[in-house]
Amino acid sequence: MFSCFIDAYTKEISQHNKQNQQWIDLMVQIPRATTKWNILKSPKSKFRKIFYDIAIHKNTEIVILTITMINLICLAIDYEDSTELYIFVLEIINEIITFIFIAEAIIKITGLGFVAYFSNNWNRFDFIIVLTSLVDIYFLIAKDEDFSTANLLRTLQILRILRIIRVTR
Repeated sequence: MFSCFIDAYTKEISQHNKQNQQWIDLMVQIPRATTKWNILKSPKSKFRKIFYDIAIHKNTEIVILTITMINLICLAIDYEDSTELYIFVLEIINEIITFIFIAEAIIKITGLGFVAYFSNNWNRFDFIIVLTSLVDIYFLIAKDEDFSTANLLRTLQILRILRIIRVTR
């Protein structure tokens, strides 16, 4: 009986070591996936340099992360049978946040340059989310009867939580 316990314990330890090794391997790979801002060339134009400095500044990422959290909270507190005023306030907040994300994309494209911006997969992802947000606002303004499409696009905004994962790594 004691040998069965030892065998089971040894097997469990070896299994945990494999899982731990997989976790360690994953953690080693994550820093390789980050943007290497230092290899991006600072633009020579003073106008573009201003946008470049804003785009790569750490505080910009913190502000965008905070706005992303606010956006996720607004998406989460929407509920069925809510009042028109409540829905209106959430829509206004969503529009403001969408325009902030549009401004972020414009600042990064201007500062980093078109090619450098779209060479980063996270920026491509952010750009797709911005485009879906714009389509969502179009449906909101047009008061289109096809709310299923608008709700689908709003649901895609939840993918912004991946930005939080990107920043916290």
